Amino acid sequence: MRHLYWVRDRCQKEALKYNTRTEFNQYSMGAYLSAQRNGWLDGICQHMNVLRIKWNKELCRKEALKYTSRTEFHRECGSAYGFGIQYDFLDEICQHMITVGSMKKRCIYAAEFPDNFVYVGLTYNFNKRTARHLVDEKSQIYNHIRIHKHNPIFKQLTDYINIESAQQNEENYVNEYRTNGWQILNIAKTGAIGGNSTKWTKELCQTEAFKYKTKSEFQKNSCGAHTASYRYGWLDEVCLHMVKTKYWYKKK
Repeated sequence: MRHLYWVRDRCQKEALKYNTRTEFNQYSMGAYLSAQRNGWLDGICQHMNVLRIKWNKELCRKEALKYTSRTEFHRECGSAYGFGIQYDFLDEICQHMITVGSMKKRCIYAAEFPDNFVYVGLTYNFNKRTARHLVDEKSQIYNHIRIHKHNPIFKQLTDYINIESAQQNEENYVNEYRTNGWQILNIAKTGAIGGNSTKWTKELCQTEAFKYKTKSEFQKNSCGAHTASYRYGWLDEVCLHMVKTKYWYKKK
């Protein structure tokens, strides 16, 4: 069993740094979620200013419409998100949101060029991956745009399916494009699952965190290390050297 870093005493001390639950959740999510999960949240947040909305289904629906993914919804308005889970209507109010995969699911996508070249790949996040291709100098898509001055049309060819099926189907799509007269840009063998395969240990996360000055910069530039640190309760520890950004609200 993994040792719980965020015990009640640590959560209590951490909570004292903040004036609202929103601020607490934003800047110390590990402590906040541990307190919420273990039923300590009300007790350790008694000193905080109450800025709480009385949520109902319709208010949660309106709030959810502001976001394009569940991750964004949870990050920006955890109280409405949690209310949706508690009363079992989260799926309903999130139907408009972009679906992304996970460590176990990928979709197959293609970048089709007007000169009849195509690149076929796998990804757990279609929008994020296609945007990355446009700025990554190592990408075959980026280099084809740079050399031939053609812009691709990105197409998501499948839903998010389990990795094994995606790996098998990727080669089928490549063969289908080739049969239809397309020139294939892929260099690597099909079936690579994409995403970051680095095994983020605590020491690697600590080393990576030292490159950044704030948690938001850490999350933006090294999502894998940030996610691993958060998941295993190391985030605050590996970010002790960082500058804390201030959350300003009207009263303050």
